[in-house]
Amino acid sequence: CPNASKEKPTPVRKVKGQSRISQKLFASGADSSEMKAAGHEGGGEGAAPPQTASRMKSRQTKTPTQTTSPIIPSGRWGQTLCPIDSQTAILIGGQGARMQFCKDPMWKLCTEDMSWVATETLAEGPTPEARIGHTAIFDPHSKRIFVFGGSKNKKWFNDVHILDTQSWRWSMVEAQGKVPPLAYHSCSMFRGELFVLGGA
Repeated sequence: CPNASKEKPTPVRKVKGQSRISQKLFASGADSSEMKAAGHEGGGEGAAPPQTASRMKSRQTKTPTQTTSPIIPSGRWGQTLCPIDSQTAILIGGQGARMQFCKDPMWKLCTEDMSWVATETLAEGPTPEARIGHTAIFDPHSKRIFVFGGSKNKKWFNDVHILDTQSWRWSMVEAQGKVPPLAYHSCSMFRGELFVLGGA
């Protein structure tokens, strides 16, 4: 509009040293950016020194120590554990899971350090058939174990097997007279004779 009054521009007051201050601000910003860049190149704050990093890598690469499982008999029931001296006992027979007879029927236990040794392969001669509910009696005079009776899959035994603990040899004895087949009975030795009581 022609009659409108023109607004006068407000004068801008110049401050001395303004250009220098702005230069300093820009310079300080550049320095900070350079410091940040240097920090990124060096790994930033909290970066581990080379020696510490190598130690961490060596710890991560270490494999855990493998422990060997002890040698023990398979789980079973219906077995016998016959002591032959103050430090040794012989395990014979037994039945494992799913009504399966044990494939490792004979073990030797050392009671001094509680260690097991599989002795089936050490013994010679005709080994007894797998069974449960039998008895095993040790004769300290002859150093022999007498195994009598037992059962296997609805089959009952009346045979007598002898294990010589000095030669580790099995032998089968044919008893005279009518010997009933028995299992889950009790048996004791007295003056060189076996006495059997009970059973099924």
